[in-house]
Amino acid sequence: MSSITTIEPFFKFTVTPKVRMGFLFCITVVATILCIVGQGNFLEFFMNFIFFMSYFLIPWTSINLVDYYILLQGEYSVKDIFDLNGKYGKSTELRSLHS
Repeated sequence: MSSITTIEPFFKFTVTPKVRMGFLFCITVVATILCIVGQGNFLEFFMNFIFFMSYFLIPWTSINLVDYYILLQGEYSVKDIFDLNGKYGKSTELRSLHS
């Protein structure tokens, strides 16, 4: 599901059950191939996977923590998170261009 969420803004398509099943099938095939290839040296492949994930998770987590605790001081507007025109939605420059 996170793959679909990541790809959807760049390629305009409607997420249907068929699309979800297609993504699930593709990811399952890729994961199975990786498992078959890496079965002889599992620990090395697993450690490389953990390092790969940490390259994305550590900066993302740091940005979120700084945003939450320092910039916003723990004050999120949950209503605005789901509002495209809220303070987390379109930038002010884009809003003024479309007005």
